[in-house]
Amino acid sequence: MKSFILLIVSFFLFITCKNSSLSKNADVSKEIQTKSTETNDKIGFDTALENKKSLLKYDTNFIIPKKIPTPKKLEKLLSLKILKTEIIDFNGDGKLDFLCKVEKDISNGKMIEEYWITSDEKILRKKELSLEYDYKWFINLDDDKELELIKAQGESEGISYGVYNLDFSLQNDSVLFYFNPIIEKENKYYWGYPWEIKDILCEVKDQKKVKISLNHNIERDGVILRLGKQKKLPVLVFTGETQKEFEIKNITSFQFIEIEKLMKNLFN
Repeated sequence: MKSFILLIVSFFLFITCKNSSLSKNADVSKEIQTKSTETNDKIGFDTALENKKSLLKYDTNFIIPKKIPTPKKLEKLLSLKILKTEIIDFNGDGKLDFLCKVEKDISNGKMIEEYWITSDEKILRKKELSLEYDYKWFINLDDDKELELIKAQGESEGISYGVYNLDFSLQNDSVLFYFNPIIEKENKYYWGYPWEIKDILCEVKDQKKVKISLNHNIERDGVILRLGKQKKLPVLVFTGETQKEFEIKNITSFQFIEIEKLMKNLFN
């Protein structure tokens, strides 16, 4: 009889301990889930900050923004449908900032805008993306911390290629000069369509010097932008996956040159 009672007591103790263990496991699981929810907002931002050094190393001379999951705080800040979020230090303060592409409902359909947001969640710029072609590449071409932009923008009637200074005091950046894009492939040169451009050719020992030529006979037609004081559109040389549709000949006297020196040749 005593053995039977001991058996019953042991059974109930086993059940009680098991339920207690399950309860604790549930609590731990709930705690982990809560912590996961709390840290979800940091995915792609705080993690990116911890790995900033690796994120800011690139295989190209261009500084390519990195796509990340949109942090919750940006969703709260914008209260819009965010299509894509990228990080890059665009203002040169050593911290990763945000580029957000959003979709907005308007009376006649949809509108796409791009928001430039600093690491401390200040909106520096918002711009409607309405052009048929709108490409940009970040690059550092001088000795200051701020980045420059190479842009290819326009419509089917013509695409303008330019080098710009980032200027957040204005809605639009300040254009330094316009140029003709050429892709170098197997010692030949082809017209550089923006969707084919992958990188810009710079001097190996000094990435502030880009490969250019002022000696060519390229004549641009179509609707493109020009600076009245700019004497000529230089050739800037890129790499890319060209379809070799439009070979450019009679380009000579290639050189690697700093942008400031190039501009003296273009405007003086």
